[in-house]
Amino acid sequence: MKTWLGTYTVMLLLLIGGCHSGFMSQEKILSPDEFEIGYSKHPESILIDIRSPEEVKNGHLKDAIFIDYHDQHFEEQLAYLRKDLAYYIYCGSADKTIPTARLMKTMGFKKVFVLQGGIKHWHQQGKKIIHPQT
Repeated sequence: MKTWLGTYTVMLLLLIGGCHSGFMSQEKILSPDEFEIGYSKHPESILIDIRSPEEVKNGHLKDAIFIDYHDQHFEEQLAYLRKDLAYYIYCGSADKTIPTARLMKTMGFKKVFVLQGGIKHWHQQGKKIIHPQT
């Protein structure tokens, strides 16, 4: 009985540890303030907006590059990026950034940061959004 209980306990700890050391420890989900400080302090970092062109028309963050999450060549476009740089990614409400961050990690990117709540949360916090000229 003790052997079975001990084995079960070890397996449970490994499972919990494996979950804990997964997504959350590799990709950082940042508040709007942390996100802004992070990419502002490191000029070599890249800010990526993964929303559609239609969504970008409603405003975006200054200096962002655009890679449409729904584009059929999305993964190929990510593959062209340097893997040694830090990437700060956002979308409308953060629903696409977590899968993107996970994908980037599997592709070998080391530093991937996600904007908590997306650009909607950014705007709600009173942060500046660039509105394209029409």
